[in-house]
Amino acid sequence: AVVKNVSVDDCVPQSITTSSEAPLVICCDVTGSMGEWPGVIFSKLPYLEYEGQEYLGDGMEISFAAVGDGPQGDKYPLQVRPFAKGKEMKEQLEKLIDEHRGGGNQVEGYDLAAVYYAHNCEMPEAIRKPIFIFIGDEGIYNTIFADYAKTWARVDEKKMTVESAFSRLKQKFNVYCIRK
Repeated sequence: AVVKNVSVDDCVPQSITTSSEAPLVICCDVTGSMGEWPGVIFSKLPYLEYEGQEYLGDGMEISFAAVGDGPQGDKYPLQVRPFAKGKEMKEQLEKLIDEHRGGGNQVEGYDLAAVYYAHNCEMPEAIRKPIFIFIGDEGIYNTIFADYAKTWARVDEKKMTVESAFSRLKQKFNVYCIRK
């Protein structure tokens, strides 16, 4: 990705929207502490479409995201893919960059994903509250770094708190976390 000059705009759209009646977001930690889990998880996620449709209906679409640890050196601390279904899901998954970095500081950038999806994701046709699933093994930063939020989450608020970001995310989604 670095050699190919992958930019912020390649990793994170300004906003995403879906007309799906059953949106689902899956956000996976791709730092080194996750080991080979992200690769295994990503290889299995296209199969989720069949199971998801069983429970959420044929109109289900998934947005995949990946988080890293920006303050500890990840080049791509947040990656967001547009909502997709069918063969397009596999194409979107293949665009995620599995950096395997991070800082060993027991926290990762889950807050960036919360900020992004709380502010920049529209799902006007959802017939029930959409689902957001984090997959990771670390805690959350106590502070939202304004420069990362502006650059990566596309939100320019100087005094945003972690609590307010997750509160806003929970107003929009049913939020779950699968811990490694």
